[in-house]
Amino acid sequence: MHAWKRFCHFSIVIYLLIFAVSSQAQSTSALRDLVIKEAAKSYAASDLSESQLSYSYATTGLNVTHVYLQQYYHGIPVFNGVINAAVRGGEVVHFNSTYVKGMEQRATTDMRMMTVAQAMTYAANHVQMQLPSNMGTAEITYNGNGLPVKYLYAPVHENEERPAVNLFWYQDPQNAKQVNLCWEVILDDQPNQNIWHIMVDAHDGTILGQYDAVIKCFSDDELGIHGNESVHTTQSTRVSAHADNRTSILGINMPVMSATYNVYDAPIESPNFGSRSLVMDPWDRNGMGNPAGTLMWHNDGTNIYTYTRGNNVYAYEDTLNTNPGLPATGVSNGHYSPDGGMTFNFAFPLNLANHPRTNVDPAITNLFFWNNLNHDIFYQYGFDEQAGNFQIDNLGRGGSGNDAVRAEAMDGFISPGSRNNANFFTPDDGLPPRMQMFVWNVPPPPLFTISSPASIAGDYKVVESGFSPNNKLANVGPVSGAIYYIGGEGCSAMDYPVALSGKIALIDRGTCAFTVKVKFAQDAGAIAAIVVNNNTGLPTTMGGNDPSITIPAFMISMADGSLIKAQTNGTVMASMSQPAGLAFNLGDLDNGVITHEYGHGISNRLTGGPLNSGCLVVNEQMGEGWSDYFALMLTTDWTMAAANDRRPIGTYALNEQPDGFGIRPFPYSYDLSINPVTYADLPNAALLSLPHGIGTVWASMLWDMTWNIINMQGADPDMYHGVGGNNIALQLVIDGLKLQTCNPGFVDGRDAILLADQLRYGGAHTCAIWDAFARRGLGYSASQGSPNDR
Repeated sequence: MHAWKRFCHFSIVIYLLIFAVSSQAQSTSALRDLVIKEAAKSYAASDLSESQLSYSYATTGLNVTHVYLQQYYHGIPVFNGVINAAVRGGEVVHFNSTYVKGMEQRATTDMRMMTVAQAMTYAANHVQMQLPSNMGTAEITYNGNGLPVKYLYAPVHENEERPAVNLFWYQDPQNAKQVNLCWEVILDDQPNQNIWHIMVDAHDGTILGQYDAVIKCFSDDELGIHGNESVHTTQSTRVSAHADNRTSILGINMPVMSATYNVYDAPIESPNFGSRSLVMDPWDRNGMGNPAGTLMWHNDGTNIYTYTRGNNVYAYEDTLNTNPGLPATGVSNGHYSPDGGMTFNFAFPLNLANHPRTNVDPAITNLFFWNNLNHDIFYQYGFDEQAGNFQIDNLGRGGSGNDAVRAEAMDGFISPGSRNNANFFTPDDGLPPRMQMFVWNVPPPPLFTISSPASIAGDYKVVESGFSPNNKLANVGPVSGAIYYIGGEGCSAMDYPVALSGKIALIDRGTCAFTVKVKFAQDAGAIAAIVVNNNTGLPTTMGGNDPSITIPAFMISMADGSLIKAQTNGTVMASMSQPAGLAFNLGDLDNGVITHEYGHGISNRLTGGPLNSGCLVVNEQMGEGWSDYFALMLTTDWTMAAANDRRPIGTYALNEQPDGFGIRPFPYSYDLSINPVTYADLPNAALLSLPHGIGTVWASMLWDMTWNIINMQGADPDMYHGVGGNNIALQLVIDGLKLQTCNPGFVDGRDAILLADQLRYGGAHTCAIWDAFARRGLGYSASQGSPNDR
């Protein structure tokens, strides 16, 4: 038996003994004292004496109370100094901490500080922002010693988040021996979709660190997409593409009993995966009496809206990227939302061949639908009111309300520069998050044209390979020449004669990997390669990874390939080119991307507690991985899915086929030949970008874990109340987010999931979890080091 297997069997027994205790309610002061007693085993009294309980809540299925303490020293909070403990039956069953040790020895004794205005100037200069000379009067919060520790200003421009400055003790990750006083300056750089948190040394203005609270999930640089298309409007003051004609039904005496939506319903990922369908009363999927659906989707507890607004989300277009705030209930923000009328009929026509602005109604409807779907599904797994979910009215169930998602469709479509992206901003519980969905304009599919012989001349449908950006036609340039049929599957270098040099290789699919065939063709001098499918139907994206391949490669259908092969006894001339211009795809119709964005809100609210949304800011943080995983889980057809399927992310946005390469380094798959990433790849900056590539490794591990548990318990297509391995895996991931430390690394995340399985399921899936992590290099002997290092 392997060492890790002996370890996992042993751990099951130990954890079952440890956690065979009952739960009981405790007061907040008793909880604090209990956790402090546990912390005293590792920390000096001076590091703990000023600790404040910032939040606590219970997770029923885990039978624990989550307790979060904030570290203070001399009345000043320590930046991300957080204890996260789980309490059951009067005992601390799990404890982790990012408290700074030895504050008495390490904290500076020089309490002289520059002014807040000076700190804001240093911060603004660092991120190249221009602040007004007079910021106005701030709302100031003082600590118990009479020291001002928080400054909150009015927005610099309309609809911006309010600038703020907070006083912290800050341990520089690059110089951990010293703990400095620091002004945390928060600035909204709206034109560039950034909300900066900049750490300024309170003594000398040195920039100690920074992070952007707006998590951008894709970038032009990562994707290699650089469009120059822009859309202009003759009305410079225009905010909406349509008149603001919305109405609301005041009062709650008329419940919304029925509504209809024409959308890409789950598990359809996007338009290239399936068709829209009419969905009636989707909140009924929660089940009768389920708390996720108490107010259904158009009621915020005070008003009922006939447009795309309710308790969980307010969806509207923001084509000028003006970022409206969340208005008071019953008050419009001035931006257009489609209105379903008194019958709540949101079945709007959609024509993807038309200009995006003609599809604003179905796009916003789909965005509204999927934000609510995410709310309802993840509620079942524990992302509820007390855990910090997104609702206007929390109905007395804990947490803070007034934080429905502001979901902005076609964001910045009229203003230049806003393309090919999506993002999510997650403030603390009680403050509304913002989801921005952009229009994608990417090159249309390549053209493959045969010019002779005349009998088969014309354009043919081909699908480009997903080997790497290095052989994309858009990067290589047009190719033309004679087609040379090698007469077989081409799995040996001997199959590629000298006569192939300067020609386009035509190869049959079968036996060996696509990359092997194309690399042999390239080595023989071919200028491009076409692989003929060996089964009926449309061509698919050829998978594999080989950056050394630099010739374009495509798959063609069996029928078209046979037609061409029949003519290769003569000369067949062909060309491959990338059409000019850019195609428009609406991010609002990509349900995988919508769920990915919503997932950032989940991971940020659950890690470190609902009142500390800055606990995923280290280099090894796995935020992109959780979001990809959530997208996979909600867009998988669990009646048909298989572990070794290719599951790329973002193919619709890139104009690829559903099984294309997508926007990640590799498609997701249990098959290591399709997705080979491991924990050892994290330092490889050439392979894995930061943070998206890092997240790919984490999501790959979670995806493997899901299939391991499915192998134990089967899959269940019911994502609300199912009992399959997929449901169990998703539950463990949500529980793990609650249990893990502030600013976790991979080992922290793994251990939190293992703990969740012990607490909820008695360790029933421990070995399956260990196997999944171990097969990608995160077994029990894996060494994390500092999560600040990739």
